[in-house]
Amino acid sequence: MKNLILADVIRILKKRRYWSWLILIALLMAIMALWAGVSNWSSFAYVAWENRFFGAVGNLLVSVGIFMDVYGDEFRSKSMQAAIGRGISRKGIIVAKIIDCIILAVIDYLILGIFEVLLGLLLEARLNAEEMHCLVSSLGTGTFLAICLTAMVAVIVYATENIPIAVFLDIILFYAVPLLLQAAGYNKLLAPLHLHRFFVVGIANNAFSDMMLSGSGAGSLVIGSVVYIGLAYLLSYLVFRKKELEF
Repeated sequence: MKNLILADVIRILKKRRYWSWLILIALLMAIMALWAGVSNWSSFAYVAWENRFFGAVGNLLVSVGIFMDVYGDEFRSKSMQAAIGRGISRKGIIVAKIIDCIILAVIDYLILGIFEVLLGLLLEARLNAEEMHCLVSSLGTGTFLAICLTAMVAVIVYATENIPIAVFLDIILFYAVPLLLQAAGYNKLLAPLHLHRFFVVGIANNAFSDMMLSGSGAGSLVIGSVVYIGLAYLLSYLVFRKKELEF
């Protein structure tokens, strides 16, 4: 399985589409910064606007890009069927793809983080220790979101082999579900449950706040990752173990 993961990651990193997508996200980051006029602002304002970009659309774009690179080509090219034919179990494939997503999420946010620092220097937004802490915390919660979202939407791919539906679900999970859970908080019966805190977006937001206020919060990201990845793995295996694949 190690060879499968290594081959997947190398193949993806060699793809022009992978780098084109990262460049697009970086350009949108730069446009957000320039549009906000941060060259005349403080460095804290720069970090705040960049964090707002990731919270609004950046984290979703990273998640969709990773999902398409890891799962999109697999089902279109039938390479997953070839891996099964070589003796790799379906459990092994599911685990390998999750690890692929984790590795790519770390690489993506590391690259984007470096670009964010360099862009700040270019715009004369020199970051102090507190602002760097804010940036790193934001990138950490973004990594958590990308990993969990890709694992969750992969369940739909294993069940239907339909990539567009899975991407649409990714958007729903990122935007609609948090709004619905927050709306549920206005119900007297549901309000005490604080349901939005247990969803991945809520976990990420609360962890970021804890990191800013007390320096804690990383633990909740680890626990959330274990729970959501574990649940996604279980559901993926249940729908994929007897799935008929076209060779």
